[in-house]
Amino acid sequence: RVGATAREEMVLANNGKYPVDFGFVVRKAATRDLFTVEPATGTIQPGEKETIGVTFCSLREVNLKDNKDIRCTISEPHEGVCAGKFETFDVSASVRSYWSMFRLQPARGVTFGAVKFNEEPRKRRFDIKNEGQFDFAFT
Repeated sequence: RVGATAREEMVLANNGKYPVDFGFVVRKAATRDLFTVEPATGTIQPGEKETIGVTFCSLREVNLKDNKDIRCTISEPHEGVCAGKFETFDVSASVRSYWSMFRLQPARGVTFGAVKFNEEPRKRRFDIKNEGQFDFAFT
């Protein structure tokens, strides 16, 4: 739903002998305002794990399937060496956000016309139809 926040988590584990650094970036500007990765950078010690949360929130309708704009870089820093080994991989994300949609009939409104004092009230009918993908309640 547009405006709603969804969060998924994944775990990075260091099964090696040395600490590793990680960093996440959202590569395209069009999706940068949709995704937040926390923590975006950090270090994982040997034998340790880190839980990474990816949060999605949009203020417009979005339909992404197998989007690979989130990229993770894993590097193994060595003391005394400028550049350690590194690997990159893309995190695939599929999301859909839609507005709630409804139809109000009659479309021009409900007209009661002229009403005299102490006259029996006129009854008019209107219909609300949910045309969206989500349930909604109205009062």
